[in-house]
Amino acid sequence: MTDVVRSVLLHIGDGKCGSTSIQAALFDAGAELSKEGVLYHAEKRVGGQAPLATLIGVTARAENMERLRARSRETLREIGRRATEHDAAILSGEKFIRANPGDFIGMLGEVFPELETITVLAYVRDPLSMYLSVEQQRLKASAWFAPPTQVRDMSKALSRWRRSPRVNRMEVRAFDPQRFPEGSVVRDFETVLQGWRPGLKTRLPDIRENASVTAEQLVLLQRFRAKFFPEVTTFGRETEGLLLFFHDLNRGGSLLNKPTLSQDAADVLTVCSTDMVRRLNATYPSLDLPVRTPESTPVERSWDRIEDVLETVDWPVVDALIALIPKWTPALSDGPTEEARSALSLLSDLQPENPGHAAAATGRYWRNSGLVKGADALDLLEI
Repeated sequence: MTDVVRSVLLHIGDGKCGSTSIQAALFDAGAELSKEGVLYHAEKRVGGQAPLATLIGVTARAENMERLRARSRETLREIGRRATEHDAAILSGEKFIRANPGDFIGMLGEVFPELETITVLAYVRDPLSMYLSVEQQRLKASAWFAPPTQVRDMSKALSRWRRSPRVNRMEVRAFDPQRFPEGSVVRDFETVLQGWRPGLKTRLPDIRENASVTAEQLVLLQRFRAKFFPEVTTFGRETEGLLLFFHDLNRGGSLLNKPTLSQDAADVLTVCSTDMVRRLNATYPSLDLPVRTPESTPVERSWDRIEDVLETVDWPVVDALIALIPKWTPALSDGPTEEARSALSLLSDLQPENPGHAAAATGRYWRNSGLVKGADALDLLEI
């Protein structure tokens, strides 16, 4: 093993394309990779080195940007320090795709002064399956979501990286579990690793991070942000607590509807994205993204609420969830209301294999929200 990094694999995203699973797997396998001369260092298990992009001007939703940049500079220093113990390195961050390639590679050159080859990897998702995943992420930090008339042109972002004179190889792959080995993006990423580093023996743990919400929870998330944090554009503690509650609830079984695009929204997205999909397929033939035809001519309309783009929403479930949210229902501080009991009965009926799960998840949420009295009273109920 030489004592300096000369080869880098740069995983630039895109967001909502399995980056969390890849980064968690790399983090867990970091020690084994290091034994084979490959450096992967990140401050946290998930998120990879995405914050490094803030050092060259990429914005991030953070309550304290200076603190984020300070931690990023420390991460970069640690990567540079450990670079003398390895001959190759992997960097992964879904924000990298938004960075100026020249600036980013210049930053890499400071920590890897002997850098010779750069391989860039990006995953691209079918715009129709991508849309709701992106908007779910957006609503975590804002009451506003992008209507289906606005499609980010991925071909432009990828072209900047493909045309960078310092990039030796650019690989763009479709994010499609049906096309992955074992249905796993981590296994697909391993095939890239083998091509980049032939003979690599380390096998990454097959991690599948997928914390999604239902259509009803997505509607409620937007309403929560609009009602209580209309001017805030960061992901705060109370929103995080709400999402943890949703994810906890969903572990008990399906609470109705997976977010699905209405036909009107799908037709609008199809019209707005078809040219981009064709450009991507022409530039990267192995992508083979689906080229669709709209079922009808889209009509002009407003898209103000997330429910406007959803196929199905069960409104009694939305009302039931509202009855369990302390910020929405202050009377819960004194214990479960009649509305809360009815709500838990409804949710329990939707999870017949786990009839007590909804009440237990709600109790954990209330306790974490400071409603100890209400949570204690809930524990005594038979629902």
